[in-house]
Amino acid sequence: MPAHWGQENAAALPVPENPDLVVIGFGMNNGTFKVEPALFVDQIKDIMQAVKTSNPS
Repeated sequence: MPAHWGQENAAALPVPENPDLVVIGFGMNNGTFKVEPALFVDQIKDIMQAVKTSNPS
């Protein structure tokens, strides 16, 4: 499965800021493009993992 924009950019955008909190407001248009719910969940989990990997606390 190819990466989507959020997955590709998660490490590049929030991670360098070393945030204590990240709010993911992503995928609201996925219903319009008929993205399967399981795929949406996987994409959000991948974004979360990218942030957690750089700052596990």
